Order: sequence, then C-alpha cells, then structure tokens
Amino acid sequence: MKEQQIIITDKNTVQIDSVVSVRAFDEEGVVIDSSLGLISVEGSGLRIENFEKSTAKLLVVGNISGVFYLEKKDKKKGRMAFK
Repeated sequence: MKEQQIIITDKNTVQIDSVVSVRAFDEEGVVIDSSLGLISVEGSGLRIENFEKSTAKLLVVGNISGVFYLEKKDKKKGRMAFK
C-alpha cells in the first residue's frame, strides 16, 4: 500500500499527495480519487489552487471544515458513501 500525506494548514489550505484525479468540485466540496481511495474535502469558498498530475499533488484553499476518506456504499447497512 502506498503511503499518503494530507497536510492541513490553519484550516485554510489542504495539500494531498498520491492524487489520481479530481472527480468533482465546487465551492463547498472537492472529491478526489487517490491511491488509497476516495477523499472528500468539505468547507466553503473552496478552490483548487494547484493540481500537478506528474507529482500527484493537489492543493485546495478556502475555509476547510473537514477531510474524509469515503467508503463504497454498503446497501445492507444503508451507509452513505460516494461512488
């Protein structure tokens, strides 16, 4: 399993490495496909400041309220997840 770093600075920036792609984004959230699965960055006024596919690093700026790893949907348990 590849190691991954997520660095949050002053609730205003989050840097994530091992990023494969950006699935969706708007001012309230960014959904990222990473080597360890889907990641959701939530907040307000969010924008992607930099994404370098060659280095697999992503920088999101704005008011960060949370960063979450998302799991696949489990229909039996009814858990909410992003696919």
